[in-house]
Amino acid sequence: PKPGEKAILLFDEINQGQPHAISMFFKMLEDRGMFNYELPDDCVVIALMNPSSGGYSVSKIETNRAITRRLKKFYVYNTFGDWVKHAESDEFHHGDAFLKGRACYPWVLRFLRTEPSLLYAAKDRDGDKAFACPATWQTVSADLYALESEYGDLSDKDTARKFYDEAEEIVGASVNTVM
Repeated sequence: PKPGEKAILLFDEINQGQPHAISMFFKMLEDRGMFNYELPDDCVVIALMNPSSGGYSVSKIETNRAITRRLKKFYVYNTFGDWVKHAESDEFHHGDAFLKGRACYPWVLRFLRTEPSLLYAAKDRDGDKAFACPATWQTVSADLYALESEYGDLSDKDTARKFYDEAEEIVGASVNTVM
């Protein structure tokens, strides 16, 4: 950001970073700049991280007293209803260039509405398998849109025979083949 520009500087999964990257992040927090660069006063610094619990392999920077003193911490948890509301919106594929303005693929929503607990498969995650979570369902949705683009109407039985094996492999790569 340039001086006078209001901005947010977002560091995603900061506790996945290497020690030198975390040191650079700390310097940005402490000095509001790095090298010859200075953050504008209207720039907010936000760091996102996964919890240092369960099977996540992360550094425990949230227990670092110097960092803790400089951060405000919020625990964010989304319910299935929150996720569905987002999935039905035209913002769902905001970060997917070729799908901007599209909601989640209807089959994904239909599948998850039958069993909402499958939105997040903690057991698969803890077993170090490919696992279902909101991010992987977005990937599955994008994959199904790509298959539809290649094969046509996926609900057509003749079309379905052509793409079934490929779809199973592609979707299984994100959420595992059992899912």
